[in-house]
Amino acid sequence: MGEAAGGLIIWTQLLTRMGNCSGKKGGGGDLEDEIDFRGGNVHVITSMEGWDQKVLEANKDGKIVIANFSAAWCGPCRAMAPAYMELSEKYLSLMFLSIDVDDLTEFSSSWDIHATPTFLFLKDGQLLDKLIGANRPDLEKKITMHSIQRHQTTATSTTTQSRTNTEDGWSRRPPSAGVMNSPALWVHDL
Repeated sequence: MGEAAGGLIIWTQLLTRMGNCSGKKGGGGDLEDEIDFRGGNVHVITSMEGWDQKVLEANKDGKIVIANFSAAWCGPCRAMAPAYMELSEKYLSLMFLSIDVDDLTEFSSSWDIHATPTFLFLKDGQLLDKLIGANRPDLEKKITMHSIQRHQTTATSTTTQSRTNTEDGWSRRPPSAGVMNSPALWVHDL
């Protein structure tokens, strides 16, 4: 076996141990069935039109997109599906998408997806963050971090809108009761 082929096998084994799949596994049977996200707040993307529609919707609503690039045959992807679904129900201010790399191969390649699962975090169609592998604690940390950032952005917009012009210039009005409960409001002090 050549040195390059041996290196590829070792790399594939390492990725699989880390909770990643880097190549299609054979086997068939139940592993070939698609991952079931029914009951969650996950939008399954099966076409470029579906992707464009959901990203446009997220942009319009000021939401951060979390895109889960996975495969039905990937054990770590299947293991992460319930956690991803649970997180989608907890963080309604974010948009959760799921893309099967086998259904949208060229599209997945255009995002430089080389292992599954890979989670991309996007804002206005631009990549903010990336997580490779089935690591629930790290996924939760990143989702929490991006959820807080989204709320900070929203609070900044709300604070800016709650100003009123006086003779002396701009002064800040106290936030309404609904905004006061937002922890992000207190992060950006004007």
